[in-house]
Amino acid sequence: MLSSGRFLGSVCLALSLFIASPVSRAESLLIWPLMPTLASGAKSVAIHIENTGQTSRTLQFRVLQWQQPNHTDHGWDSTGRHETYHQQQRVIASPPVATIAPESTQLIRLVYFQGTVPEAEQEQAYRVLIDDITPIAADNDNAFNFRMRYSVPLFLSRPQTVPMPKKTGSYSDYLNEHINVYCRAIDDETAELHIHNHGAVHLRLAQLQVLGAEQQTLFHNGEGLFGYVLPGAKQRWQLPVSCNQLQQGELNARAHQVSLQMDVQPHFRSPVNDDEDEEELTNELSAVTD
Repeated sequence: MLSSGRFLGSVCLALSLFIASPVSRAESLLIWPLMPTLASGAKSVAIHIENTGQTSRTLQFRVLQWQQPNHTDHGWDSTGRHETYHQQQRVIASPPVATIAPESTQLIRLVYFQGTVPEAEQEQAYRVLIDDITPIAADNDNAFNFRMRYSVPLFLSRPQTVPMPKKTGSYSDYLNEHINVYCRAIDDETAELHIHNHGAVHLRLAQLQVLGAEQQTLFHNGEGLFGYVLPGAKQRWQLPVSCNQLQQGELNARAHQVSLQMDVQPHFRSPVNDDEDEEELTNELSAVTD
């Protein structure tokens, strides 16, 4: 059975019916932990890659700086979430390339290249990109070359003053002070949900659910991840509900295994111009634990 700390990435390749001699491959990788961290004073952290397939896999590992700029010349992307990735030399993957035999496990160490991780007032975010660069056999003309990329979040220098999620009461109070939630009406049936993270650590939201005034489910993204909001960043999502429904009903989610019930404030300005009204839009976000 797959443990909760591992991620199963599987690819099943279906070839066109027009190919005379179809070739299919199903390759799987297990990656854990899902969210490695480098705390202040640490030098490195390890991730494990297990090849559960029947052929060897060659993987390349890179660590990129991960940012969510609020206002850029390029604006917001079509999803409303603007994310950028940059080359950097503070954290490196060792080894950078590895070939993993079938039913074998490879340890990859993420090393802070400048000694030990220093203390910081704000957490730093990175993405570990794992690219499948396995060569395709030259004599296999019918093989479909499907390349997988896995992206694992990595966080550095979590401030010691920020309570851990397992301290649910203190963590809930922290969220209440540092997260603003508001909406912008797109039309009568669509709302744009804005979340501004004023805190020093990232916000990871999962299982987002909108309940109506009579507790009926109006929207639910399922059991998985809804999205991240990095420290100091704003993100936005379009939901198939109105702002009135968001304000009159309930907006629930889970943040790092802590259940949240969020009160949404109205907001009608463009997200690229909303800094002027930010202080007037203080949102009361109540967090309750299971």
